[in-house]
Amino acid sequence: MGSTIVARGSGPGAPFVPPRRHEIDVTRMVRAWCRDEPFRGLAVRIVPNRGVDDGWTVRFTPAREKPIELEITRYVEPAATD
Repeated sequence: MGSTIVARGSGPGAPFVPPRRHEIDVTRMVRAWCRDEPFRGLAVRIVPNRGVDDGWTVRFTPAREKPIELEITRYVEPAATD
């Protein structure tokens, strides 16, 4: 659906303060859903990329004080006026 590159952290027990925001463009998938193509849900999955991460293991640990956010921005063409 989409991907992003996460910066290297300082290791276990050293979270990013403040938590970092990562954005993934899912426009293509949402448009497919709107065309009634099969919808199987939405999930965050960590996939190491050896071309980028130098062999580091990626872990996603949400901050207790900052819940996970899903923000959807919708753009609609303005209605034509006569």
